[in-house]
Amino acid sequence: MLLFLEAIIISSCGADSGSHFNSHVPTQKMDQPQNLPSFQAALASTALNLMIARTEEEKRIGLMFRDNLSANEGMLFCYKKPQKMVFWMKNTRIPLDLLFFTPELLVSEMIEGMQPGIGVSDAELPLYAGKLPAQFALELPAGSISRLKIRLGDRLNIPLVFLFDDSQ
Repeated sequence: MLLFLEAIIISSCGADSGSHFNSHVPTQKMDQPQNLPSFQAALASTALNLMIARTEEEKRIGLMFRDNLSANEGMLFCYKKPQKMVFWMKNTRIPLDLLFFTPELLVSEMIEGMQPGIGVSDAELPLYAGKLPAQFALELPAGSISRLKIRLGDRLNIPLVFLFDDSQ
């Protein structure tokens, strides 16, 4: 999993969107992947099953400790407003591609082939940063951008009701 960070906020114990630090105790074991409900979406004419990380805790844990993702599975990180985003692969076991989206759910940037970070010290973990503010980010299995022929401007089609959590 990737931890979601504001462009300059990095912590060895986690990350957040910069609005407030999530200091409460997680509700799951910290060496197990989280299991979030999946929702149907489509991108580049391909059906996807997406877990949606809306709360700060869900975003902080993301895809940590997951051993695999199916070809059309991913995790969508949702924020209330656009912001600069930086990811790292702390405790992530699988390589991933990353897509950033505008508030209108259009692909604005892409990063291919982020490498697993399991067992890598925080100081040695590479950072994967978007250059532009984005409101959503999508992690997919590495190679998905090429395999699905995703292009800048492609729209993610997902019911908007799934994207926001009132506690954000």
